[in-house]
Amino acid sequence: ERLTYKIPENIVVTETLEPVYEKAYKIARSEVTTVIMGETGTGKEHLARFIHLNSVRKNKPFIPINCSAMGEQLLESRLFGYKKGAFTGAEKNTKGLIQEGDCGTSFLDEIGDMALYMQMALLRLLQEKEIHPIGGLPEKVDVRIIVATNKNLEKLCKEEKFRDDLYYRLMVGDLELPSLLERGKKDIEQLMDFFLGEKAKLYKRELTLSPEVRAFILNYPFPGNVREL
Repeated sequence: ERLTYKIPENIVVTETLEPVYEKAYKIARSEVTTVIMGETGTGKEHLARFIHLNSVRKNKPFIPINCSAMGEQLLESRLFGYKKGAFTGAEKNTKGLIQEGDCGTSFLDEIGDMALYMQMALLRLLQEKEIHPIGGLPEKVDVRIIVATNKNLEKLCKEEKFRDDLYYRLMVGDLELPSLLERGKKDIEQLMDFFLGEKAKLYKRELTLSPEVRAFILNYPFPGNVREL
């Protein structure tokens, strides 16, 4: 029996992706921690939003956080918050993004770039359901964690760059998005037509591609995946 699930308007689930989204829907209906693996541009944040949208937390915040965009100290203060006077410039008590997403879903992208110290803090959050604001005492939170990576976490564990205990904690619900090249020309054509349709609505005019341009796009390898397309 085919599952029926709610899909955000700005994405299209091709036949190739249906098994991934069906598994994601089952994961969404539970509260398991989830890791989404895939190359850059394959749609990991879209899949995370889909899980949130089909979960019991759908009416609560969805907070995306890029772990590679911030240094270790900045990431800690942004995630967990801080108390007044905890460091120079900490002029007032400030909630972190995890607290802002309380009762909702926090999506941590590029988890493979997270420092070991921060990995320990994340493990504590998953195990104890609590955060430790800088300069303060531990505080309880109710948040679902979804993480994503374009790196091989198992390989990072062997290189001692990623904690084994965190890896096993995250891999309860695992999803993998294929590259656009792996998905094939049928998917590229379907996505191309979808994006053209979206732009046509935006510009209120009909948009078409010449046969030469369409052929070029269908034969291009798209190293940047769907984002590049």
